[in-house]
Amino acid sequence: MAEESLNPQQSNTEIVSSEEVNTPTVSTEETADTEKNNTVYYTSKEEIITRIQELLQNDSCPERSDIEHLKQAFYKFVNDEAEKSRETYVEEHGNDEGFLPVPSPEEIQFKELLKTLKEKRSAFLEKSEKEKEENLAKKEAIIEKIKAMVEGTGDVNKNYNEFKELQTEWNEIKSVPASKVNELWKNYQFYVEQFYDLLKINK
Repeated sequence: MAEESLNPQQSNTEIVSSEEVNTPTVSTEETADTEKNNTVYYTSKEEIITRIQELLQNDSCPERSDIEHLKQAFYKFVNDEAEKSRETYVEEHGNDEGFLPVPSPEEIQFKELLKTLKEKRSAFLEKSEKEKEENLAKKEAIIEKIKAMVEGTGDVNKNYNEFKELQTEWNEIKSVPASKVNELWKNYQFYVEQFYDLLKINK
């Protein structure tokens, strides 16, 4: 019987801690870099707020790059408005001493929504990591079962159907922690090859 082609599972893990929501100073260069890497351009603060509300309503995990793009785009509007207010203040007072921009209702709303969005992302990633650990335990159990078949005294031919079921189960299990992928795959491949070698010997 020909040995099947095996492909290691690919897994990506990203752990991002939630950040505090502060009012950042956004440079022109940072904004340009962010917008250059995203195809979405916003024309108002209200449009950005609407987009965050949409992200909060769907079931997918918000990408970190999307969150950063929204933050950069929003504070570009905020900083532009603050600069215009400062110029008006200078015209009225002769200098900007004592000038202090007042957060708009939109900015206050944006901070709350952004905080909630980051919390959603953090919770999603935490759940994903938990699932990966559970998947790891399942795959380790499969390896142990195949190992027992290889090292046991039973008839390897009679174990073939169960072996194939274990392979199917392995392929149906999704991601595991990235740090465990290579070691897990090597162990799995080792015992699978050992099983096929026994089949050849016992033909």
